[in-house]
Amino acid sequence: MTEKLAAAAAAFGQGKASEEALWSEARSALRQSPEALEPLLSLRRGKERFTIPTDVAMLCVRQALTLLESPVASMAPHDVLHFLSHAVVDASPTASEAEHLVQVLSTSTSQSRTIQTCSQGLLCLQKIVELHPSALRQQPAKVATAITSALHVLSDTLQQQRNRSARSVLREAASLLTALPALIEQVGRELEPSALVILACLQPVAVVGAPYVLPGRRPAAAAPAGPPGLPSSDCSWSETDAISSAVETKSRGHRHENTDGTTAASSLQAQCRTAALRDFAHLFKLWPKAFFGRWALVLDFQSGEVCRPTGSTPLPMLLSICQQDPAPKVRSAALGALCALLAAPNVRSWPVPLESQKVQSSASLTGQLAITLRQAHAVVFALLGGGQAVDVQNALRACGDLAASTPYTKLQSGLLSEMLRKLMVFAEGLSVLTTLEEAVPPVLSSTIAAVSAVLKRDDCASELSAFLFCGSSPHLPANDFLKHLLHLMQLPGPPLPSQAAAPAAKSGSRKGKGRAAKEEPAAEALEAPILQELALLVSRLASFSPPSLPDSTAKLFEQLVFSLVTQRNAMLRLRGFRFLGELSSIEGGPGHPFSADWCDRLVHHVRLSCTAPAEQNSSVRAAAIGALQTVLRNAAACDGKLRPALLSGAMVSLRLGLGDANASVRTSAVQALAALALNLPQASLETSGDGDEVIQLVLHLTTDVAGDVAGSRLDRARSALRCDRQDMLSLSRAWQIFLSM
Repeated sequence: MTEKLAAAAAAFGQGKASEEALWSEARSALRQSPEALEPLLSLRRGKERFTIPTDVAMLCVRQALTLLESPVASMAPHDVLHFLSHAVVDASPTASEAEHLVQVLSTSTSQSRTIQTCSQGLLCLQKIVELHPSALRQQPAKVATAITSALHVLSDTLQQQRNRSARSVLREAASLLTALPALIEQVGRELEPSALVILACLQPVAVVGAPYVLPGRRPAAAAPAGPPGLPSSDCSWSETDAISSAVETKSRGHRHENTDGTTAASSLQAQCRTAALRDFAHLFKLWPKAFFGRWALVLDFQSGEVCRPTGSTPLPMLLSICQQDPAPKVRSAALGALCALLAAPNVRSWPVPLESQKVQSSASLTGQLAITLRQAHAVVFALLGGGQAVDVQNALRACGDLAASTPYTKLQSGLLSEMLRKLMVFAEGLSVLTTLEEAVPPVLSSTIAAVSAVLKRDDCASELSAFLFCGSSPHLPANDFLKHLLHLMQLPGPPLPSQAAAPAAKSGSRKGKGRAAKEEPAAEALEAPILQELALLVSRLASFSPPSLPDSTAKLFEQLVFSLVTQRNAMLRLRGFRFLGELSSIEGGPGHPFSADWCDRLVHHVRLSCTAPAEQNSSVRAAAIGALQTVLRNAAACDGKLRPALLSGAMVSLRLGLGDANASVRTSAVQALAALALNLPQASLETSGDGDEVIQLVLHLTTDVAGDVAGSRLDRARSALRCDRQDMLSLSRAWQIFLSM
């Protein structure tokens, strides 16, 4: 049977036999002996991926398990596992069969001392995770033992000098490291006590083949390497530094050159370093408490190598990799691991100050954390100024991560402002854009995301407000962001969608939402994502505005709000009206940002363009009606009282809002009236009929069945009662309102 299968496999490999003939012979041979797998293993090594029928794949899986439990000399375990990793996908085993597979694979991997078997064993387990994740969780102890055993084999293998340039070893190491995160995710509880051990096994791989380390040398205790005063992780240059791992590759035979000039071995080494550092990040996110405070073990690992000097200030190994590794993917992975380490909850919630006026001691945990945070920011800032596009992109993402996790309030003030100052340099690229019809450069999107992360730090409001609005520079950073957004809104964007593409309006009513169904908005103009993101950023910027805005900033705010509320896109119009309530200086007084003439202009625009039927989006209508209370209060603060024409125009809009078909718009109108109740009697001195008009408007709401409107109606009646008391109007009218509710 085995001979016939071997002949069928050979014929199939040469294109002389069909798949049906091959699998027919395979069914017969696999039922007889596990040795029948050998022709299929040979076929799999010599041919590209092919799909095995489900029944044949299940026979292959069963016979492969037999060979793993009782190995034969003709088939190496790693070859069997390599074939099994493909067959198990086609076999689609049941949950019970997957559990048996996990048991056999865990035992085989734990007993192996070769990296090939360990790598293929973990790869098979990864395939099972994709099919039946619970199969590993049923046997967590066995799987955890297999993982730790495989990692010890990996570390021991790559610490041997001859294996660091062996392409077969490096390929298996990369496969093992790639499969590791999915497995750790399933048995993390069992592996957490061994977190530091796992990290120690991965650390030699993180610098395998790195040209900035000196392989196989550790400073002797009697003769420390490097000049006096430097830590042991730095050393002076030596004559042997010029000898790299490429010499070992050359001594083994022909050097395989890639198109970029690197050797195949060096590319695989970089791939291993990248995978190991990504595993670092996964471990740091999964078990943050296991690594917090272990900076000497986590950051400044050596693993038998000595880091070359990076400048006047020595850096730990992980930070040195971020700057010195020649492979961009390795630098990116190292930076991601660093940010994952510093994103631990214990870092952000650190309870005591990290720095003081005195010299910071590196012996205490507080001193180590402060120094690490400063060094991490210094590395990221250096990458921002490095000039390489890949490093800049990675550093921008790191800025967002650091801004979210660093306890800036426990550090001396200025670090967050320095980050924002460096980000402003890249934000200048927004001013040179000429169109939004095409995708913007990724660096601009990353810059906006990083700045947004900085502006989410409400706990650093005083520092950010001083930097954005109160700087000594003639060009305030806040003004620059406002100008960038105004510039983008003037650029041509995507064309209006055709009427054919507009969604058809749905008929019917919506329960519990008032008098009529919520209408479907008409097709809106598309806007570039960067415009939406920058508008959201500017709204965050407004929350840091001081009580008294500079004149130049106030004028820009006026231009920006009016430009937003007149945009073609509904989301931008909505953002413009909501933006009015986000300015901390909008409540009036000496710091009111908008002039009375501008308020007149905006109220006129709301009456003409932001009520039904001119504005078809109900969310925009509700926001526009709600913004009237803010605009009127600002206008009253400018003139000391409300202008009759301004109040009359606002009342027209409020009356339209009270009669709107959408319940949310009516609710917004009632809330606006309630908030303006204390201001309206003052205006009634100029126009005595406005007080009566307010009461009449509220009376229209007594029959409204919408729950939100009813709740807001009660608040309005209470405000009307207070209003009438102050102006000595008829209390009977307010009492009539209460009786009718």
